[in-house]
Amino acid sequence: MNIKRGILVLLFLIYFCDLASATLGISPAIVNINYVSGEEHEIVYTIISDKPNQEITISASGELAKYATLSKKSSVGASSFTVSLKLLEGADIEPGEHFIGIIVKEVPTDDYFIGTAIQVGVNIKVFVPYPGRYINARLNIPDVNINEDIPVEVYVINRGKEEIEVDVNISFLSESGEEVGGLKFNSAILGPAKEKYFRRFYNTSGLKPGRYNAIANIFYGENKRINESFRIGSLFVNITNFTRVLPKKNIQKFYLDIESKWNGNLNGVYADLTVYNETKNVSFRTPSIELGSWQSATLTGFLDTNELEGNYKLKIILNYAGEKTYDFGDILIVKAGLNFIYYASGIIALLLIIIIIFIIIVRKKSLFRPRLLEKTIKRRSYKKTL
Repeated sequence: MNIKRGILVLLFLIYFCDLASATLGISPAIVNINYVSGEEHEIVYTIISDKPNQEITISASGELAKYATLSKKSSVGASSFTVSLKLLEGADIEPGEHFIGIIVKEVPTDDYFIGTAIQVGVNIKVFVPYPGRYINARLNIPDVNINEDIPVEVYVINRGKEEIEVDVNISFLSESGEEVGGLKFNSAILGPAKEKYFRRFYNTSGLKPGRYNAIANIFYGENKRINESFRIGSLFVNITNFTRVLPKKNIQKFYLDIESKWNGNLNGVYADLTVYNETKNVSFRTPSIELGSWQSATLTGFLDTNELEGNYKLKIILNYAGEKTYDFGDILIVKAGLNFIYYASGIIALLLIIIIIFIIIVRKKSLFRPRLLEKTIKRRSYKKTL
């Protein structure tokens, strides 16, 4: 009986997995159209389905859907269809982005008591130009390493109804706001809905590692200003923090926080550490890790503290890509249980401070009350005489 139940459950799972793995898709995912009054567009879509006998409905949605005509409203299995889009002459459409959703959906059958019918959609993006002069612009500038050429890209598209002449220049500023360089591009004429990529390389020789800001000034009869920050890296990994107190008990974890200033991956990053004083000297090494571009991470080492107690000097040598970062500090090894004493003494001190403040407040109030009572009595006696 158990075997039969197992077979039934297995068949049920196979059936369910078949439904869950069903595929329905539509391509292309997005179509961009710049609105021109009276212009017609035809877009061919492909329906992707792994069910050759599955009935599928096709529909359009959105405020501009009334301008879209579908070559068919249903299909069976994988197929294709066409959307014809005619933006009528003089149509009253607000400037800006508009979307027409194209939706394909499986028609439910008796099998759908287990799952749900799959539905997917894609967009036709229609951009209606603004009256007069109007642009959209974007500045792209990546992180680089010191002395490398940095690719600078300014993208401009004319979103207005007028032809414009575009001039682009870029200023590079340090983190403190000091201008350290710049670029100027040749001007370009852009008609309505036309676009251009302004691209140049900028050499970072002479610039120090750190964070910078690029400001693009775009002149087109009006002025648009956009900015983007970027970093110039150096082959350096900074030590930002480390463990400063450990209990005297067995093997303890020692944590070392690090931060990469390099625009690239660093493999085999590890630290050699030495804990020492006049009489003892103990060294240990952390396991190595991979450190990504500009990434922060924590190295973990293990220190046997059984034979250590008190204050020690700490020497850290961080190793990466043939380079080293040095740091020095102090570490305190305390007997297990002393931490509780430190915390308890701190709490007691805090409570004492609170009690003292409370006593001062109460005393001030007690001194104030007799004076207030005396004034009240005088007022009452004055009223009686009247």
